[in-house]
Amino acid sequence: MAGVKDIRDDLEPGKREVRIHINQEKAALYGLTNNQIALAAKGAFEGLEATTLTANRIVEERIPEVEAKYPGIQVELGGEYEKTQESFSSLTRSFVITIILIYVILGTQFQSFIQPVVIMLTVPFSFIGVVLGLLVMGYPFSLVAFVGVVALAGIVVNDSLVLIDFINRSRRKDTSRWRAIIQSGKIRMRPILLTTITTPLGLLPMGLGIGGKSRVWGPMANTIIWGLGFATILTLFFIPAFYAIVDDLVGWLFKKEVPMG
Repeated sequence: MAGVKDIRDDLEPGKREVRIHINQEKAALYGLTNNQIALAAKGAFEGLEATTLTANRIVEERIPEVEAKYPGIQVELGGEYEKTQESFSSLTRSFVITIILIYVILGTQFQSFIQPVVIMLTVPFSFIGVVLGLLVMGYPFSLVAFVGVVALAGIVVNDSLVLIDFINRSRRKDTSRWRAIIQSGKIRMRPILLTTITTPLGLLPMGLGIGGKSRVWGPMANTIIWGLGFATILTLFFIPAFYAIVDDLVGWLFKKEVPMG
């Protein structure tokens, strides 16, 4: 066409395609279906997945046997499994750093080396709920669930923090130890429950799979819900008791009843 120049074609060719035309009569003579022929063609070009083994425990158990039988062979698990193990190691370090930072912050606020330990006893309480929650809901302890555990360590200390702080304030007003402990559980129970319930309720749809069950984020939500729930219940009963026990030990060491600090 006159006046037309610099014409280009931006239509790029796609992947090469192989088309198989099946002779239905011959295929029927050999007892072959279209699905079987398609599967054979796929295996010839792309390969087939023989089987799948999951989180690799069965393979790990067989590695010593294989290496003993064939001394020249060394078996290593790599790929996604290796990346997962590295992530678990990194999260473990993060969890340890989190615990240390929480202890330092609490120790600075309370000006005590002992009270932060009592407060942080809620962290192992939460692990009970985490284990039960994963068992009941049928979730594995995945990498995402571990992320929930690390986050949980910073959440569960709030309840015991409120109790211990109330006890300390009461004792500074010359309230007896046991009266301060009893009042802390009585007066602070409602604020603790109100502030704690909001988090599990927000995560409940994700944890229960309402609107669609997620195998990725479900374990994390489930971990926080069950861990926080158990930690809250046990905190109201055990933290005051531990406070009294530790206070008795401190008083025995100094031969008098003194506040922990």
